[in-house]
Amino acid sequence: MTSNSSTALHDAVKLLAGRSLSEKELLTKLRQKGWEEQEVSAALDKLRLRGYINDEALCRQLFTAYINSSKHGLKYILAKLKNRGLDISLIQNEIVDYDYQSEYERALIMAQRKFARQTEVAQDKIARFLLTKGFTNSTVVKVINEITGQV
Repeated sequence: MTSNSSTALHDAVKLLAGRSLSEKELLTKLRQKGWEEQEVSAALDKLRLRGYINDEALCRQLFTAYINSSKHGLKYILAKLKNRGLDISLIQNEIVDYDYQSEYERALIMAQRKFARQTEVAQDKIARFLLTKGFTNSTVVKVINEITGQV
């Protein structure tokens, strides 16, 4: 695509002004706008050199934001990061120091709030609720045992 008023770099900067994008997301959006591979590649190179796209920093920022939201577990967070087009190696670097105890505490608080008014809570109902929030199987089992009083 050639245009007098726009370049691939200009379009990329406009896209990045809206929100942070991964390199893959930006590549996809520029292709959808009809830019040629060479123009897109040159634009991404310039943006990378200037520090406007940095998948490592974006991965760290998103991971921290998802953890701090306290609404989801590790499986959900991993899926969201993969959907943003972030490389698996970057994601794995972020989960090295993941606090599974903190995940358990978040899951327990969520389950207690959700089922506080119910005297008889079916274990499968708790499990479904937490699994849909992306908590790991081991965390779900620990929460069920805590809520139902089992050891």
